[in-house]
Amino acid sequence: MTSLADALPEMNWQLIFFTVLLSALVAFLGDLLGMRIAKKRITLFGLRPRHTSTLITAITGMVIAMGIMTALAVTSDTVRTALFSLKYVQRQVLDLTSQLQEARDESDLMGIRYVESLQKLENSEKELAHVNEKLNSLTPELEATRKEISELRSQRAKLQEQIEALRSEAVNLRRGLEAVREGRVVAFADELLSQETVQEGASREDLLSIMSNLRNKVRFIVARRASISPEDISIGKDEQEEERVISRCLVINSRKVIRARALSNVVAGEPVTLSYRVYESVRVYRKGELVFRKAVPPVNDVAEAEGVLHEVLKEVNPIAVRDGILRDPFTRTVGQIDATDFYEAVDRLKDTESSQIIVSVLAAEDIYTEGPVRVTLSIGLDEG
Repeated sequence: MTSLADALPEMNWQLIFFTVLLSALVAFLGDLLGMRIAKKRITLFGLRPRHTSTLITAITGMVIAMGIMTALAVTSDTVRTALFSLKYVQRQVLDLTSQLQEARDESDLMGIRYVESLQKLENSEKELAHVNEKLNSLTPELEATRKEISELRSQRAKLQEQIEALRSEAVNLRRGLEAVREGRVVAFADELLSQETVQEGASREDLLSIMSNLRNKVRFIVARRASISPEDISIGKDEQEEERVISRCLVINSRKVIRARALSNVVAGEPVTLSYRVYESVRVYRKGELVFRKAVPPVNDVAEAEGVLHEVLKEVNPIAVRDGILRDPFTRTVGQIDATDFYEAVDRLKDTESSQIIVSVLAAEDIYTEGPVRVTLSIGLDEG
C-alpha cells in the first residue's frame, strides 16, 4: 500500500486523461463515419459496403494508435526517446554497461593492487624497523669509529708538524754539517754560549754589568773556537731585548739566571746574534746531598766499569731535570763530573768484590736551577 501511495503522485495524470479522451473521440468519429458509409452503401477499391465499413474501422484504429503515439511523443520526452531513439539508447546502455564492467574490473584490480601495496608496505615497515634496529646497534660503533678517526687525524696532524719540524731541523743540521766540514761554523742555533747568575737585590747597574759580562763571555768562547782575537768578534746588541731582560729581573726581587743562546748558526767572521732567557733560580741540591743511588753487579775489567758508571750518570740526567735543573738547550744534558773523580770511581768499582754494589751520585757543591750538576761518585756495598 505504501508503494502504491508513493507511486500515484508520480503518475502523469494529464497525459492519461488526454490519451483516453482522444482515443474515445477518434473511436466515436470512426464509428460514426463507418455507419454513414454503410448507410450510403459506399464502396472503396471495389469492395462491398460491409467490407468497406470494416476497412474504415481498421483505419480508424490505426489513426487512434498513431494519434496516441503522436500525443505521447509530443508530451513526454521519455516516450519520444523510446519511440525514436530506443536502439540508440540501448547501444548507449550497452556501452555504459561495458564501461561500468571495465570500471568494476579496474576497481577490483586496483583493490587487489592496493592490498598488495599494503602488504608490501607492511613488509617494508618491518624491514625498516629491522634496519633501524641494526642502525641503533651500530651507532655506538660508528661513534667510536668517528672518535678513533678524529684521534688519528689529530695524531696525523701532530706527526706532520713533528715531521716538518724535523725536516727543518734536518735542513739546519745539514747546513751546519756542511759548514762544519768547511771549518766555518763556530756556534750553532740555540746553543747555550754563556749564562750569568743575578743575585737577589741586584740593581739596574748590576744588571747592565751582567749583560756586558755575558757578551764578553760569548765573545771569548766564539773567539777561541774561531782561533781569532776576541776583539775581532762582533756581538749584536739589541737594546730592546736587553731592556726586556733587565725589566724582567727587576720586577721580582729574587735570584735569577740569564742565559745567552745563539739565535742562529754563527759562521766565523760574522756577527753573533744572541737571544736571552730569564729563569728563576733556586737551590736544588746541597753539597754532598744524595742525587741518585743504584745497585750494580760486580765488574771484571775497566771497560765494563766505565760502561756501568756511564749508564748510572745517564739516569741522573732525567732525575735532575725533573727536580728543576735547566737543560742545555743544545746538548740536552745537565751534568758534569771531574775526570779524575770518574776514573777513581772506575778503579774502586773494579776492585770491589761483592755480589751487590751500591753506586751513589752526590752533589759536589750547592747546585742551583741553572746547573750544571757537578757530582761525585761513591762506591759502597749493599748492607741489606
